[in-house]
Amino acid sequence: MCIKINIKKILIFSFLFITTSKADVIVKYANYFSLGSRYDDNYGKNNPMAIIDLNFRLTDKNYWYLSGGYSRNKGLLKNSEALSNRTTRVDLGVLTTGWQYYFYKPIYLKIAPSLLLVHTKQKSTWLKDKHKFHFGGEFGLGFRRYFQTFAIDIFASYLGYFTKTTKDQYHDKVDLSGFLVGLGIGYKF
Repeated sequence: MCIKINIKKILIFSFLFITTSKADVIVKYANYFSLGSRYDDNYGKNNPMAIIDLNFRLTDKNYWYLSGGYSRNKGLLKNSEALSNRTTRVDLGVLTTGWQYYFYKPIYLKIAPSLLLVHTKQKSTWLKDKHKFHFGGEFGLGFRRYFQTFAIDIFASYLGYFTKTTKDQYHDKVDLSGFLVGLGIGYKF
């Protein structure tokens, strides 16, 4: 309940800030490419992610941004013979806030701390579903072109997490760092 109240306050503040300052909203579609082979084995290499960015102009070249992304992927467990061919699902939620710098318009660099929520759901009576938070960072480059009030964005980002390996129910290590590559469209206020 406390989380819902905080999210409401953040959304209300963001809406008021967007409408009173120079800001834009970008809706993005990206593919998440994990650096861990275990993740790719279970969920595949094509992992689509939907992202919403709120960008607030501080100066001509400096922006502050808030970004949220979500991905749901289904797969098969391939960890051992006893568990093979059992279905599994992973939900990834990414929340990032940080600095965006246009060193040569329309090319920008962004760097920020990032929080990743991983929720796994197993189709098994004896394996438990679980969720974990991972703290890390984002580093990315992008190209954003404005056409009066509309924008097109092409980007690539690296998401790195300080807890790169986590133990799951099978004691396998899973690397959650990876790359996001995609494009987006937006509106400038």
